[in-house]
Amino acid sequence: MELWELDNLLNRTPVIVDIHPLSLLWFILPTNYVNDGNDFQKMLDDPRSRIEGRYVIAEQKAGDLKYRFPCIDCNHDPFVPELNKSLYKNFDYAKQNMTTISELTQRIIDSTLEFDVVCLVLIDGLSYAQVKKRVDINTKPCLVDVPTLTEYAFPAIVRNGAIPRSLVPKGFDLHGYNYWNFERDDLCAKIFAGFSAGQVQQVASFREIIKACVGLPLGKHYIQIIRMGLDQYSHDHFDKPNIEMIVNDIISDLLSLKDTLKFQGHRAAVFAIADHGIIWRIDPAFEVLNGVIPRGKVHMRYFEHNEIGKMGKPWGENGQIWQLDYPYLRRRFYINEWGCHGGISFEECVVPWIEV
Repeated sequence: MELWELDNLLNRTPVIVDIHPLSLLWFILPTNYVNDGNDFQKMLDDPRSRIEGRYVIAEQKAGDLKYRFPCIDCNHDPFVPELNKSLYKNFDYAKQNMTTISELTQRIIDSTLEFDVVCLVLIDGLSYAQVKKRVDINTKPCLVDVPTLTEYAFPAIVRNGAIPRSLVPKGFDLHGYNYWNFERDDLCAKIFAGFSAGQVQQVASFREIIKACVGLPLGKHYIQIIRMGLDQYSHDHFDKPNIEMIVNDIISDLLSLKDTLKFQGHRAAVFAIADHGIIWRIDPAFEVLNGVIPRGKVHMRYFEHNEIGKMGKPWGENGQIWQLDYPYLRRRFYINEWGCHGGISFEECVVPWIEV
C-alpha cells in the first residue's frame, strides 16, 4: 500500500502497520502513533474512554489488536530530503521516536557482553543520506539531539567518559587515537574523558591506527578513535570535493579496522557515529536571511546567545545556541566553503550509526 492510501484508510479506522513514526509527518491531518497495543486496547475497552482521531499501531506491539484492525504493508522511507519540510517544527517528536546520539553510550557498554574488543570511531561530519544505501555495512539513522556542532555533539556521545568508567573495572585496557594534542586541546580532553594522557596517541592518518592494532595483544580492549569525515572539506577547501570518494575511504577504513582485529584473533565490534552531517552549497533552495547584518565572524546556520537579532530554535537552559531551520543561511558561502552545519535539517541532524 502506498502512503497516500494509508492516509485515506486512517480516516476510517486505526491501522496496524510496520512503518517508522517519522512517516506520520507526511500526513496533513494529525495522526497518533501507538507503540503499546495493550494500553491502547484497554483504552478502547474502557466505557469511560472516548477514542477520537487517527491511529497508526506499531505492528510489533499490536498484540491482540491484530484481530480487530486491518494489518497492512506500507513501504515508506522518511529519511529523505523531504523531511526538511517538517523536521524543524517536529524536532521534539523526532527525539521521542528516534535513537539519539546521547543514547548510544549504553549500547556500546552492553556490546562488551559479546565482544572482547570494542571500537568507537567518532566521525567529524557525515550524513546518514550519504551511506544509507551501502550494503557492506549495517547502518541506521540516528538523531543529533544537541546542536549540530562538534563541540556539543562529540561530548554528548561519550558522556563525560561514561564508557571508560564502566569498562576499566571490567578489565578493559583503553586506547585513544586522535589528530590533536590531548593535553593542549580542551575539546579533545572532553572527548577522551576517562583516558590518561598516556592512553591517547596523536596520529596523522588512520593507517597508523591500523598498524597499532596489528600488535594488539589478546585481551579486553576499548578503542576510541576520532576520524575526519567531510567537515574539513566543507569549511576550507579549494576545488569541489569528491564526496563519494571521501565517503568510500571512510567506510574502507572501518572495514579494514574490523578485518585487522579479526585477523589477529580478536572478537571485535567496530561502531561509528558522526557528530553532525553537512548541508552542501549545491542545494538551490538556500535563502539568505533578510534584516540580519553580518559583522565580523558570522556562523552560517546558527546564532550564539549574545548576538543581536538572533532567531531560530534555542538550545540549552540559557539558549546558548539558536539553530536555524532549513533552508535559511545568515550569509552566502565564501569561495572556499562547500558546505555548512549548525542548524536543523535532515542533512545536518540525521547521522549514521554504523556497525561493522
